[in-house]
Amino acid sequence: MTKKKGFTLVELIVAIVIFSLVLGIIWSFFFYNLRLYNISEESAQVQFQTRQASDYLINELQFVRSVSLSDDTLLMQIDQPTLAAKHPIVTYVSFELVPSTSSYLLHIKLTGSNGKPNSEYHLETTITLKNIRTADSGESDTLYYES
Repeated sequence: MTKKKGFTLVELIVAIVIFSLVLGIIWSFFFYNLRLYNISEESAQVQFQTRQASDYLINELQFVRSVSLSDDTLLMQIDQPTLAAKHPIVTYVSFELVPSTSSYLLHIKLTGSNGKPNSEYHLETTITLKNIRTADSGESDTLYYES
């Protein structure tokens, strides 16, 4: 009898099964990492856009001439819907006016979210209102001001 070179059917089936298992593990690892990357990217976008909203508020309010939590006769106002028009990711904003030794401090709390579970990002910042000497202190979700 002569020996034929090559693989038997059993050897081919075993090789295909092993190859399929290794390929399946690599495939699932790839998609798991891709999903984690997308979650991280979405979270980074929420954080970035919430910080942009905070920067906007700081630039807008730092040098105001008049500020109030209740006097709606002032020309401009900021609240969550107003802020969300410029920064749609913002889902919550609140303001707290606190008297300081020579001026007032405006403590701002922001929350940003893209609507997905576990995507909320909370940010708090304090602004020194350099031109304000008298104001009503307290907390509100609406701030009225004049530049």
